[in-house]
Amino acid sequence: MSDQPILFCPQCNHVCKTLRGLAQHTSHRPACRQKSLPILEGITCQNPAFHQSFVQLDAPHADEDMEHIWQQNDDPSAFEHPQGSPEAAHINVDSATLQSLYNHRNELDNHLSRQLADNGLVDSRTMLDTEDRQDIMLDTDESFGFQEDEAITEASTNLFDVDDEDISLQFTDRLRGQYTSEELMSLRLLKLLRAIGAPNYAYRSVMDIFADACSSKVVNSSSTFRQRDTAIRHFANRFRLHKLYPTTLTKHMNGRSYPVVLHEAEVMIQSLLKSSLMVEDNMLFPDMDNPLAPPPSSVETIADVDTGQVFRSAYGNLCTRPNDVLCPLIMYLDRICIDQHGRCSLEPGYATLGIWNVTTRNKAEAWRPLGYIPNLYLLSKNENKFRMNSLTKLRMYHEILDAMLASVVRLQSKGGIPFSFSYRGKQYNVNLKVFLMFIIGDTEGHDKLCGRYNSRALQVKRVCRHCDIPTMDCDNAFYPWKHVMPDAVHSLVASNDVEGLKAMSQHLLTNAFYNPKLDIGHNPRGIHGMTPGEPLHVVDLGLFKYGLEGFFICLGMNPKSKAPCKILMELDSMARRIGRFLSHQSDRQLPRTYFPFGVTGGTKLSGHEYQGVVLVVLIMCVMEESRLMFLSKISVTVLHQWIRLFELLLGWRYWLKKASIPRLEVEQSQLATQNLMTMFKTTVKRKHGNGSKFPKLHLPCHFSENMIDFGVIANVDSGPPESNHKPNAKAPSQHTQMRAESFEVQTAQRYVENLIIDFAADALQIDTKAVPKSAVVTPDLFRGARFVFEVSEGCEGDTNVVSFEWKSKSISEPYHQQYTDWLTRHVFSKLTPGTRVQGCTEHKRHDQYLFRAHPAYRGHNQWHDWATFDWSGSNTEESSEDRVCIPGQIVFFLEVTEEMVGIDVGGEMTIPSTGLFALIESLENPLPHPARRTELVVKGSKCLTTQQEKKRRLDGRSVRASNLFLVPVESIDQPISGIPNLGGRPGDFVFVRPVHTWSDCFSDYIAMCHGGMV
Repeated sequence: MSDQPILFCPQCNHVCKTLRGLAQHTSHRPACRQKSLPILEGITCQNPAFHQSFVQLDAPHADEDMEHIWQQNDDPSAFEHPQGSPEAAHINVDSATLQSLYNHRNELDNHLSRQLADNGLVDSRTMLDTEDRQDIMLDTDESFGFQEDEAITEASTNLFDVDDEDISLQFTDRLRGQYTSEELMSLRLLKLLRAIGAPNYAYRSVMDIFADACSSKVVNSSSTFRQRDTAIRHFANRFRLHKLYPTTLTKHMNGRSYPVVLHEAEVMIQSLLKSSLMVEDNMLFPDMDNPLAPPPSSVETIADVDTGQVFRSAYGNLCTRPNDVLCPLIMYLDRICIDQHGRCSLEPGYATLGIWNVTTRNKAEAWRPLGYIPNLYLLSKNENKFRMNSLTKLRMYHEILDAMLASVVRLQSKGGIPFSFSYRGKQYNVNLKVFLMFIIGDTEGHDKLCGRYNSRALQVKRVCRHCDIPTMDCDNAFYPWKHVMPDAVHSLVASNDVEGLKAMSQHLLTNAFYNPKLDIGHNPRGIHGMTPGEPLHVVDLGLFKYGLEGFFICLGMNPKSKAPCKILMELDSMARRIGRFLSHQSDRQLPRTYFPFGVTGGTKLSGHEYQGVVLVVLIMCVMEESRLMFLSKISVTVLHQWIRLFELLLGWRYWLKKASIPRLEVEQSQLATQNLMTMFKTTVKRKHGNGSKFPKLHLPCHFSENMIDFGVIANVDSGPPESNHKPNAKAPSQHTQMRAESFEVQTAQRYVENLIIDFAADALQIDTKAVPKSAVVTPDLFRGARFVFEVSEGCEGDTNVVSFEWKSKSISEPYHQQYTDWLTRHVFSKLTPGTRVQGCTEHKRHDQYLFRAHPAYRGHNQWHDWATFDWSGSNTEESSEDRVCIPGQIVFFLEVTEEMVGIDVGGEMTIPSTGLFALIESLENPLPHPARRTELVVKGSKCLTTQQEKKRRLDGRSVRASNLFLVPVESIDQPISGIPNLGGRPGDFVFVRPVHTWSDCFSDYIAMCHGGMV
């Protein structure tokens, strides 16, 4: 703490860093000058503490005193301390000197400033450290965390002395739920400034404005919450959160020092257990009715982590007492660059709890950092070669990991965490047994954790961290590999067998996860089995990316130069058109499909965007215009192979997203995955680089065993944790000085401050989210833009005339005249003149699917959604196989009145009842059942085929009659995406089956691989 005192004004409590600044402040503000005048004229002062606030918890009517106890006291006698204070000072300054001070404020000298200090404008008991320094100790370990200032505590709240080391009292409120208006005000401001991304000094500036307003008796000021740092310290002290602050160690390596920021694992886990996420809906137990029940010996369905083999094995070894509850610890490690050049980067080690379900674990607030690995790559080329090579960095990396996991080991040595919680109306006192279950990350990061070579060259003996498959055979999906066991690697390290390690592509180092004291749930494969491959980097950024590249090479792209190619230019142009069509669909689960810069590699795409690119390319392989373009470069057989590969890759990717899968299907998926990898190799035929000998072609062969161990692949997907980097790492780092040498230290400080703000705000039930304006309650019957059809009598009195008018807004584009004519002929002609029929452009089904039917949505193109309509009748008990669901394009929605009930509509149907109906243009028959090359994308047409025309004639129907129908909205089955088949006949469409059915494509492939389907 600095020896420099805080100087503050007796009127507004403005804090100044120097005496000269304080003197200038008092001369700038008349109110502050008036308040300091009696002091400078010789009134006895005893170093008064301006604005003392006390809360007596045991006093009667304590709540009634809360409001006025924080008021500013304007009585000059309030600045006088009781008689007999040993700090009393008597200084007299005449009024002429005072006037000269304000007349010549720019010429103030240090002597006058000292006079101001001696006359009480400095409170020597509140010596706060105003310097925002982040000193990094290079020789000794230090903690830069919370420093409890007794003066701050006394000046803000009279907090009782309690034992802070008592674990049961951690994260509890010292004031037992009582709060003041100033605390609420400070928290609201802290949350608001964080939400808008304001810099740290904005808090002080806002409070200064607030204090200036106090001079006119508009609002009250406070000394406790004037500074952001002191406000956060106040809430950290009140809720006993000071242990959240990390400690900083220093690692020395070849003349350089690196700060290592570490958090205490037990404190971080306790903060999760006492967070707002601990509610029944978020919990996960093997038996959801009894948290103390053991997991079953075997499971029939693979779902969350509690259905994995590792969970059941750990439970049998760790939970030996009746009240023991298994609490898996799941870590996430991944490096993230904050600035453009990578100078400021972070590699935090996050952890979350396995007693929460996967939906909760995917939230940013469900993760806590255990530490930060410093940036070991800030070296020059010469230093990288002669001072700190890759092996040296990796050894230091594991030393830092060992220090990070040390607090986990200490926690596990205590035998568990006592925890009490309420679940389904019953109180449970349990002992949480913590073990490290698995680590989420990318392929490169996982190889570092296993101590493997990071090179992908063909000269490297092995390429997989899980097994012993040789690099030259990694493209053989049926190679009989064996698992890498940690004991074998550790024995070679202990014997210093460099050649033996080289044969295994392992580095000579002490792996942090080989620590026998670290409980990993008795997983025999150790870290080599705790780093499962995940779909974001293996599938999206691996197989999808390489597969698309191979397809473009088949069309003429040069893989080395990637020079512009005419056919790829046309492909990009058509991809944009398809993307625009797909952006106006009722199926909102579709991946992003519109890429303004093309899909052939013009810009870098995110991992999740490759799913949309594959879908667009698959549609182009089916669409007539682009299909003919592709056939000018490749044969029909090759094109069919690509269609089959793309639809299987998409179906497999969405199969991996499923929340639960039958165990038998998971086991059988091993063969299907091996066949798919073989198909990928033979279809893509990658020649450049290492060809098909890359690890991401082999890692999917371990997906099946990973799902048996840890549950479905969604549990280890790095997509959600990577997205959580934004609020947990990027956002706090933006409020640092962005200096590489102290970047991790300051980021950790900002993160803990955010935790304190959130914890205090949750405890005091403060929410700064903007309250939406009260919207007009719209009936569920009408949504979107409204219109009216008005039926009036014709000129001669024998023909009804129908007029159309928009009611919601001035929309100039009407619906096509053919639809009005059809309704007039079949419905409106039978209504009484003067009847008004209302309609709308939107309808929402089951609060899930929103269907639009607009002639010019937002003044631009038309938007008419497709959906499948159930024509089976009113029998809802029919199975899905017996129902007849035909796609139809929605023209608009219409309200059917009592007068319209019973009208025969063109001999096709009779209007059965009132309610909301949809005017649709339907296909003649249902879409064909999914089959090879039509699993996800299939053609359809509003035009009649020869067979359909023949059937119509047999049924006595006109072959020229349109397929317009007025059907109740209750007949809508599900959304489906349909876009015009460019290059085909008018009325030809390409349909994309509903996204939630895509996983069935791979399920069918699994059955086919095992002889269950043809």
